Amino acid sequence: MKGVLALNAQNYELAAMYFESAANENVPDAQLKLGGLYMVGYGVEKSPQKAVEWYERAACLDYAPAQYALALSYINGVGVEKDDAKAIDLIFKAAQHDFPAAQWRLSTLYENGWGLPKDAEKAAYWKKKYEENKDKAQSQDYVNGMKKEMEAH
Repeated sequence: MKGVLALNAQNYELAAMYFESAANENVPDAQLKLGGLYMVGYGVEKSPQKAVEWYERAACLDYAPAQYALALSYINGVGVEKDDAKAIDLIFKAAQHDFPAAQWRLSTLYENGWGLPKDAEKAAYWKKKYEENKDKAQSQDYVNGMKKEMEAH
């Protein structure tokens, strides 16, 4: 909670300190947020590799927002070598955990045949799941904000 308050106050060094403490205690949301700070270099030295390490730790705890953030790293080749197959696997895992951004992304992958066989039925299924879950997005805004920051750098 203190890390989020510091982050909201744009005191990134203090936020990083609180998130690192919680992240070392295996709190997946803190791991995700600390990874995000490393990704953009807020309050810590910019290190996409360290960001990915923290995303991986949280993703291994089945934390959907981290699975999706890690997928974005693989899609863009930021902090890791570009790997669409790993990205799709992580998107699928996050979608199964009802993470709306992943559900939307998976629907578009099926709809357009990007990395997956084109499948209108599966696209419609994941689009429906997205519509059911889009209002209960845990850490969704944060991940989307980090995605925008990654794309800007």
